[in-house]
Amino acid sequence: MKRQVVYKRQIKTARRFIFENIMDLDHVCVLHRKWFTHLRTLVRRPDYVEYRLRGWFYGLKQDMRFVGASVDENRYWYEFVGPWVKVRVEGEMEGPDGNLLLTERFTYRFHWLTAPIFWFLGPLFKKQKENILEADSRLLERVYRLDQAGFKRFSEQG
Repeated sequence: MKRQVVYKRQIKTARRFIFENIMDLDHVCVLHRKWFTHLRTLVRRPDYVEYRLRGWFYGLKQDMRFVGASVDENRYWYEFVGPWVKVRVEGEMEGPDGNLLLTERFTYRFHWLTAPIFWFLGPLFKKQKENILEADSRLLERVYRLDQAGFKRFSEQG
């Protein structure tokens, strides 16, 4: 079974921080510890990443593979692939840095045995995703404000 959901949001950040958020998942098990644990890096290149992690979807635990890549300076994709669900996200940024419109199209593919359960739990998954997007947006906007103020993160200091 396949289901699509589109999320659009204005976000005051830079493209490079959105790409960093997608390609470097070190923050995920801290910022989203309610939903994700046990992150392991398999491949990390500037244009492609692959991780393993454990996802918790309202009590349904899945060990998942995460892959992601940039398409161009405004677009990216990533996927969570588990035994019960595959989630593909295609993202696009429009507008100038500091005032981006971020559109993300989520395509969920559910294992046929669990499709009725996931369909029934759809409102809970929507709430979970909105929680994750809200936390990511706050982080990305904070990093952008700090960057604009001249703050250098530890990894950026000589």
